[in-house]
Amino acid sequence: MIKVCSACGQLEEHKSWKSYTCNKCLDAGLKYCPSCEEVHSIDNFHKNGHTIRSFCKKCEIKRSKESKKASGYADRPEVKAKRLEDSRLCKRAKYAFDEDYRLKEISRSHNRRCTVKQRGVFTSAEWHKALVDFGESCAYCGSKQGLSQDHVVPISKGGMNNATNIVPACSSCNSSKSDHDMLTWYIVQSFYSDARLQRIVFYLKEVMPSVPYRSV
Repeated sequence: MIKVCSACGQLEEHKSWKSYTCNKCLDAGLKYCPSCEEVHSIDNFHKNGHTIRSFCKKCEIKRSKESKKASGYADRPEVKAKRLEDSRLCKRAKYAFDEDYRLKEISRSHNRRCTVKQRGVFTSAEWHKALVDFGESCAYCGSKQGLSQDHVVPISKGGMNNATNIVPACSSCNSSKSDHDMLTWYIVQSFYSDARLQRIVFYLKEVMPSVPYRSV
């Protein structure tokens, strides 16, 4: 079929009326992506057998993530657990075979331990109290799996390593929050709960009257 090619702008032969790229451009190794409206090398497109997909790899990944998030698939506990496990295995393999990565991780871990020691002490009794106060569950999403200590104000941003700044968090929330501002991160999460946020604020005010977060 002859029509205007979206890649070269010329009136050329196409494989079908659905095609955006003419046969000449495809033979030259170029293809137009209707999603980002850019021309890429054919290597930047996934294939179904011998058929090249319509969207480039970057747009395919973006569409897939948006679809999984919209459907709620990405927020399913078993999916989160699998994603965390894959990430853990990937980092473990990289640590074993990438010398530069291993040295950076050793240095980062050492620096963090030194910083944590300088920012206070969090006792096992205080950790037990925090767990009891939050019902043995994550302060953010309510999960009871893989609980760990989360610094509400990250250590890297001046947070203290004591009861005034630590709440229980599942591995998924702890990893996702990372060094982000707690309030900014939490209110955009699909599992956000105003009641849980109020509980965090109330708890921190119990252990220290002046905390850096306000109720919303």
